[in-house]
Amino acid sequence: MTSPMHAADSSSASLLEIMQCGIEHCMQLLQVLHREHTAVTSNTPELLEQAAQEKLYWLRQVEALVDARSDGLRAAGVTGDPQSAAPGLTAHPDVVARWQQVQRILVECQRQNQINGSVIELSRRHTLRALSLLRGQSADQTVYSASGEAFGPPPPHMLATA
Repeated sequence: MTSPMHAADSSSASLLEIMQCGIEHCMQLLQVLHREHTAVTSNTPELLEQAAQEKLYWLRQVEALVDARSDGLRAAGVTGDPQSAAPGLTAHPDVVARWQQVQRILVECQRQNQINGSVIELSRRHTLRALSLLRGQSADQTVYSASGEAFGPPPPHMLATA
């Protein structure tokens, strides 16, 4: 029969393992986001597609660990997330430290993802401007309907066709 103290040690060890996996998975996600940035800035569609697939994979892994973390916290007798459950985690300072590290890495992931999104948006605008010019439209001819939908006047003449 397992003693309550042994069960607490076991759940703490399990939480530590989950948090360590979380750190590793979040670091993998951050590395993928850096590769995505390189692909975006070097205008390499193949690398961008590969990075997008890897990013999706690591996001799913991180989401699965969030679920495992919640289960591990419940098994340790702690309810809620580590922030609101901090008093219940005083017996698990290593778990708290690792959770804080996961959060720091995720903040960096979010920052890098926003940077990547901004670069992609600028590239999209540049491409749309180039297409407008090829269609013989001024890039400044965009008009908005009452519902906020953007549209431009029909092109007077095409500069080129594919």
